[in-house]
Order: sequence, then structure tokens, then C-alpha cells
Amino acid sequence: MSFIHLNVHSHYSKGWGVGTIDELCRAVRDLGMKRLALTDTNGLYGLIFFVQAAKETGLEPIVGSELMSGGRRAVALVKNPHGYNCHFLRD
Repeated sequence: MSFIHLNVHSHYSKGWGVGTIDELCRAVRDLGMKRLALTDTNGLYGLIFFVQAAKETGLEPIVGSELMSGGRRAVALVKNPHGYNCHFLRD
């Protein structure tokens, strides 16, 4: 099994990430990797751009976010479209 970066921040994460989504996807592809997770801090700010750039560079995108609150951190990754739907947020 190949290595997969599961906690990567783009320039949308102020103070954490410096690379643009396109730069990150190209770098991962150039390293011969097939997948990349984008986990910007406390949000899915670049989600649409990430999915598009990943597909254009031949990568399989993994959607997620690094959640931070009160000094605690957790990386949340979406396993499938059902998990992204967030049914628990609906009435």
C-alpha cells in the first residue's frame, strides 16, 4: 500500500497552509501518489476547488477538515457520500 497524506492544509487555512490547492495536487502527483486528503482548519473552504483540481491531476480526493477547539484537535475525514450528507443536521 502506498503512503497517503491525510492531514494537509491549503492556503485557505490561515497560518497553517501555504500552498494553493493546485500546487498541492501537482506536488502529490509528481511524487507518484494517487490520493490526497485536504483538511483545512475548521471548514471545507476549498472543497469544490480541491475536488476539481484532484480529478484534473489524476488524484483521488479525500475530503476532510482539522477541527480545533479549546486547544484540542481532531482530523475528520469523510468516508463516503453518505457521511458527507450530514443527515443529523436536517430537521
